Amino acid sequence: MRAAIFVATFLLAASGLSAQIAMPPNPGDARPDQFTEIDAVPFASAGGKTLVTDVFIPKGQGAGPFPGVVFVHGGGWSGGSRADNRRPATYLAAHGYVTISLEYRLAPYGHYPDQMADCRTGIHWFLAHAAEYKLDPTRIALAGISAGGHLVSMLGLDHPDPAIKAVVSISGVYNLDDPAANNLLGSIGKLIGQPCSEDPTPCRQASPVNNVHPNAPPFLVMHGDNDIMALTVDARAFIDKMTAEHNLVETFWAKGGGHPFWHEEPWILPAEEAMVAFLDRYLKP
Repeated sequence: MRAAIFVATFLLAASGLSAQIAMPPNPGDARPDQFTEIDAVPFASAGGKTLVTDVFIPKGQGAGPFPGVVFVHGGGWSGGSRADNRRPATYLAAHGYVTISLEYRLAPYGHYPDQMADCRTGIHWFLAHAAEYKLDPTRIALAGISAGGHLVSMLGLDHPDPAIKAVVSISGVYNLDDPAANNLLGSIGKLIGQPCSEDPTPCRQASPVNNVHPNAPPFLVMHGDNDIMALTVDARAFIDKMTAEHNLVETFWAKGGGHPFWHEEPWILPAEEAMVAFLDRYLKP
């Protein structure tokens, strides 16, 4: 059991901005000369569908091998795409991380735990192709946004591969059985295959807050403190439970931020910088 508890909190003013906006260029954007991009690489076949991933490899930063990040997209488990992660993935590659952005079976064509199985397959594929992509197979992290945050949190808690040294969950969903999460009930029902009100057991079993245990990998929990989609109160409950079990947790709170804070100003660049700083602490010697 880890004896240390580390909670680092970053607070940023909202400047009155809360509406979802496009992803504008900013000084922190990765330049094309900082990474090599390989799109739509097949890594598995599941449910009659070929699953693919995009790969981003650091360029001009030495021969490697580099630590890696597996990025999982959001979209309520029934939408979204791996392309949604391109901006943070290129940012990570520009800062010395081989990054893949996975796709997985979407509900209702796949029900939980199909999404977990697809992500695990992607992780194993990544490690098996380490030499090809200049990856150090002993040092990887998981990162995900929204529904992807839920999946990487579960992957980091449920018998993770020993290579997984850290987890970054951005606007993650931590309690699928929270009846107050009105904006997510339909999506959760599609994911599980039935409403939680019919049988709460599968929802509880698939909730990160109910899977916390000692000796979890270090987590960075990034969340808006005004998130009415993936409820802020559930993120705080997850953090409290992780620290109670003596796990290492860092936090990034977007003060006044809602669910999509990660692609809203003024949080885009500070969130990316906090993510890289966290990963550097646990993945780089």
